[in-house]
Amino acid sequence: MKNIKRSIFVFIVFFVLSCTDNEDVKRYRQLRKDVLSHYKANNNPLKEKAARFLLDNLKDQYAIDGERYKVYSDTIKKYFANKDTLQQKLVSVNKGKYTDSIVIDINVLTAEYLIDNIDRTFVSLEKAGWKDEISFTDFCEYVLPYRSGNEPLENWRKEILRDSVFKIAGDTLFSFKGLKAAADYFTRKHSNLKKNFLISSGESVAKIPDLSYSVLDLLSTGTCENLSQLSIFACRSVAIPVAIDFTPHWANRTLGHNWVVLITKNGTIPFILPIKDTLGVYKTNDCTHSKIYRHTFSNNPESHVKQRGFCDFLPYVFNDPRLIDVTDTYLKTMDFSIPVLFHSSDSKYAYLAVSDRLSWVPVDWGIVRKKQANFKKIGENCVYLPVSISGSGITPFNYPFVLNSDGEIRYFIPDLKELQRVELARKYPIFNNIRRYINSMKGGKFQADNNKSFRNAITLDSIVNAPDDYYNKVHVNLKKEYRFVRYIAKDMSRCTVSELAFYDKSNSEPLLGEVIGTQGTKPLENAFDGDLLTYIDAGGGKNQWIGLDMGKPRNISKIVYAPRTDKNHVIPGHLYELFYWDNEWKSLGEKIVTDKTLVYDSVPSNSLLFLKNHTEGREERIFTYENGEQVWW
Repeated sequence: MKNIKRSIFVFIVFFVLSCTDNEDVKRYRQLRKDVLSHYKANNNPLKEKAARFLLDNLKDQYAIDGERYKVYSDTIKKYFANKDTLQQKLVSVNKGKYTDSIVIDINVLTAEYLIDNIDRTFVSLEKAGWKDEISFTDFCEYVLPYRSGNEPLENWRKEILRDSVFKIAGDTLFSFKGLKAAADYFTRKHSNLKKNFLISSGESVAKIPDLSYSVLDLLSTGTCENLSQLSIFACRSVAIPVAIDFTPHWANRTLGHNWVVLITKNGTIPFILPIKDTLGVYKTNDCTHSKIYRHTFSNNPESHVKQRGFCDFLPYVFNDPRLIDVTDTYLKTMDFSIPVLFHSSDSKYAYLAVSDRLSWVPVDWGIVRKKQANFKKIGENCVYLPVSISGSGITPFNYPFVLNSDGEIRYFIPDLKELQRVELARKYPIFNNIRRYINSMKGGKFQADNNKSFRNAITLDSIVNAPDDYYNKVHVNLKKEYRFVRYIAKDMSRCTVSELAFYDKSNSEPLLGEVIGTQGTKPLENAFDGDLLTYIDAGGGKNQWIGLDMGKPRNISKIVYAPRTDKNHVIPGHLYELFYWDNEWKSLGEKIVTDKTLVYDSVPSNSLLFLKNHTEGREERIFTYENGEQVWW
């Protein structure tokens, strides 16, 4: 959708600049006259002021309609009852080629529609017990707008109040006196409607256009952006001021993220559906922000597109005039300057990019003055690459750097004279979700018995410390043979295992048998299928276990197991290539791994590094090598 919006914006810019004496201008002037005359006649200066806000900012508002929208909309209406089927159908729709129709709001808006939108908004505001906590400026920007994105218009305020709000909240909502309490109550109720929503990511993401509320309300699978837009409609219908904030790209992982933010006089509170705990939770602790922007209805005169003009070679975030930079409301930020060292150009605009595997994605911009690039509101402890961007591509003008918490800039300038030996264990960091699975095996035991109930079980080994994220080996010395073997998790800990194998002294292959154990959310056979990316999960109660009935007693000599993992450990037999950054990614050679670590002997110190697995997988991150360890960025 971003590419679609980019091309559409060219048309919008042309339209706005060419609006002088044509029919569109006449329509706009008549619309403005009719709406303002209505409120003047009714002697309602506050509504008139609100109307002026909408009218002043709707000239270049538009909807994306046409064949593409109809196909996605019809698919959702037909298959919404089964989220898995819907997701498959939507992904298949991605493969089609469809036309888009651009509908300029001026060509379809009527005075009646705008007046109805304004009047309904004020009705909700007057009913709200928290109305005194909303400034008029915030009311206009984050409650009053008649659209959420670029969806086809409909009377959604009427539809929501009739079909949704009073079903989930009723008049109880408006009895709340505080904005935060009202928002917490309402979003929890609204969240229940989407508690089974299937979040899609990666290759399973459907390129769904902005949807009208009536269609969006049916959606049972999609992205965080879809859920955020749904929240916008619902919250604004009951005078809860909200906006969509987003990071165009995480600083430490692939892709970006959208979420909703509650606007209060004392600050903002982010959240996203479905709400699991409370307002304020909208991302995992693993995600590091780069830059954060907020969608607005009004034009921002300080936006990049207003300064440089439309640039089709830049991501859409730089061509959207309805964004404001809110990074400093989330992070400790600093303003700073860095020198333009090489590849100098005549452009007065500079950019900061973050890593996306072997490429760089621009997320921020600044002004160049006297060979110094000046940037504002930059967060600490993120690796940025300073670049200039033109139709010819991205060109670095200094080395990658990280802004330390003390305000100092640390550049990653490879020292080609000071070479070091590096021992690499992974190509991607272990994030907290994987770490939790690994740690859940602490306290677990491997047992054997000749009774299927394990009434007289002996312990073959106990897992005292968190195991390795790859295969772990345990050697056993038994004097007796046993028919039944198992792994049993510590009480109240999740029994989640990726791979499990038992061996006897006379066999180099894993012993076979009937898989037995506690049934969970995944097939028990997953632990014995040789695939590290499949796993079993037997919940978190007492006596959760998985094992084998080998058919007859065997003398166990070795146990091999792997916790639930992401398979980003260095894997023997796979082909890897290590790169370092020196104005471009430069290869240090390819190697086939023979052990659980990969060694390179002549790596420039102070380098930004990247390890690629040519055999399989896509999860890879930049890192440095410091004090004998990989430090991930």
